[in-house]
Amino acid sequence: MSREDRLTVSFLLILFAVFQLIPAFAMTSINFARFPLKLVSPDGIYVFHNIVHSTKLNRNLLYVDQPDTLVLRKAKPGSRDLLTLKYHRNVDVIWAADSNSFVVNNWATNSHSDAVLYHVNDLGRPISVAGKLHSSGISAEEKKAIANMDHSYIFVEGWDGVDRLFVKASGHYFRSEKPVVSYTFYYQWTVSSNSWKLVKKENVENLERDVPNMKQFGA
Repeated sequence: MSREDRLTVSFLLILFAVFQLIPAFAMTSINFARFPLKLVSPDGIYVFHNIVHSTKLNRNLLYVDQPDTLVLRKAKPGSRDLLTLKYHRNVDVIWAADSNSFVVNNWATNSHSDAVLYHVNDLGRPISVAGKLHSSGISAEEKKAIANMDHSYIFVEGWDGVDRLFVKASGHYFRSEKPVVSYTFYYQWTVSSNSWKLVKKENVENLERDVPNMKQFGA
C-alpha cells in the first residue's frame, strides 16, 4: 500500500469515527462510497446500510465493475430488507425532515447523474427527478444545456420542508465556436403539484449539495 493510500485510509477511519460520535437523529444525509456507514431516518424508524465487498472496503475507487449495495431496513433488529439499491460509484441519501420521503442522488459515472425520489409508503414507485425535469415546462435554453451528452448532472441539493426540493442541473459541454460551456440551473420543485421554479442560473458548474462528507467523496 502506498503512502497516499495509507493516508486515505487513515482519513476515512477518522471520518467514520467522527460520524459514529454524532447522534443518529442529527444526520439527515450522507454520501455512501466504499465505506460501511449507516444513515438513520430522522424519526429513528429506518436505517440505510452500505454493504461493500471486503476487497473494495475503504478504497477510494471512482468506479467498480461489481456494484456495491445500499439496503434500507427498519431500525429494529431482524428487520427484512425494504429496498435494495446497487451502485457502481457513489450515492447520496437525503431524508426529508418527516422521514416519509428520501432522495438518492446516483453519481453513476463521471459524466452523468440522476436523482430518484422515494416515498417510504410506496417504495415500489420511485420518481426520477431528471425525468420530471426533462418533461417540465422549463425553457428551451435550459433543456438544450441539460440534454448535452458530455457532462450533465441532475441532483437534489437538499429539502425545503417536506414537499419541496432544491434541485440542480449542472454540467459542461464542448462546442466548436466556444470550447467549453458550463452551467448550473437552480430549481425549486414542489413535488405534490409537480411545479418547477427556476431560482437562479450561473455560467459555472456547481456540484455542491447538502451532505456532510461531500468534500471527501465529491461527485
